Amino acid sequence: MKPEHASLDEDYGSLLEENRFIRQDYRETLNYHLGGELALPGSNMYLRGGYAVYPSPLKDADSDMDKKYYSGGGNWSRQSEDSYTPGGTLEEITENRVFLGIKYNF
Repeated sequence: MKPEHASLDEDYGSLLEENRFIRQDYRETLNYHLGGELALPGSNMYLRGGYAVYPSPLKDADSDMDKKYYSGGGNWSRQSEDSYTPGGTLEEITENRVFLGIKYNF
């Protein structure tokens, strides 16, 4: 009869073997994202665009296997008017935004 911990040892050995295969076939990757927004002068319209690269995690993969994405979009806004902010209100709002994100998964 096997000791009780023998089953756990076998499972642990199997897990170590799977991890060895993963380390052998895969590598760490770093995903890149770049995007921007452009306000069209004289209008309430904005254009957006972006690019992202997701490299293949396979060690021997060509760059052809990397996933590359382009994105685009836009926004149109109109001046709101309600009983609290009448249409004749003059206000100038300036907004500058910069977004930077860093992410590390382990």
